[in-house]
Amino acid sequence: MRLNKRLWRERKIIETTVAKGLPEKDSHELNEILQTKKIGAYEDVVDFCRNSLGEGDYRNFLRKTLDENKHPNELHSLIANWKVPAIITSNYDRLLENALTLIYGRIPSIYSADDTETLWQSFAKEEFFLLKAHGDINRPQTVILASNDYTKHVFGNYPFMTFMQRIILSKSIFFLGSSLQDIYIRRIFEETNYLTKGVGMTHYALMPNIGSIQSRLLRERFNIEAISFDPNNSDFFTETRTILNEISQQVTKIRM
Repeated sequence: MRLNKRLWRERKIIETTVAKGLPEKDSHELNEILQTKKIGAYEDVVDFCRNSLGEGDYRNFLRKTLDENKHPNELHSLIANWKVPAIITSNYDRLLENALTLIYGRIPSIYSADDTETLWQSFAKEEFFLLKAHGDINRPQTVILASNDYTKHVFGNYPFMTFMQRIILSKSIFFLGSSLQDIYIRRIFEETNYLTKGVGMTHYALMPNIGSIQSRLLRERFNIEAISFDPNNSDFFTETRTILNEISQQVTKIRM
């Protein structure tokens, strides 16, 4: 059975740390986690391995492990071509910025949670930007892997939380390829929806085979309308292209 991304990253950082060389006791314990498949103590393992690797080796680990494919595919190009005020991604890689650069001939403005001041400036000037909500591997200090990273860069970052709430209240967000299980996303949306008593922009999420109960919970808790599709009848790219084209046509009609 294939490991999800979170557990896969834990395995990779363990393997990298063991390969570097550790005291025998620590090395034995990490090897035991791998061999017995006792994977899941994600937060503690990431913190220990990050500290053991040191800043330089940790930066190399991020670039080698998280920047897997530098060539954007058709879906990245489709997203990059969509006329929107901003794109927010939880991915660490450079696929979206590469797609945007290929289409527009210039590197887009790229921000993380540490760039609140420039985010506000771009937002006020209605300048397009790419927000890497989980950090940028080119700036390892911004990368969010474990819960203490969330606390430092997001929940402990009041200006950024305020900025995200402004986005949620003033813009409709369309989620692609997100299960909406990210604690970061859920907390920001739930708090915003609670504080405003559900008054604000409606958001949308393209999700495979979502049932009526989950759809209702997303609507009530986060003000997110789910757009369900059957992956057995259509692939994700085809469905995404159809939805994006339909929305683009509606937006064009409204602006005319």
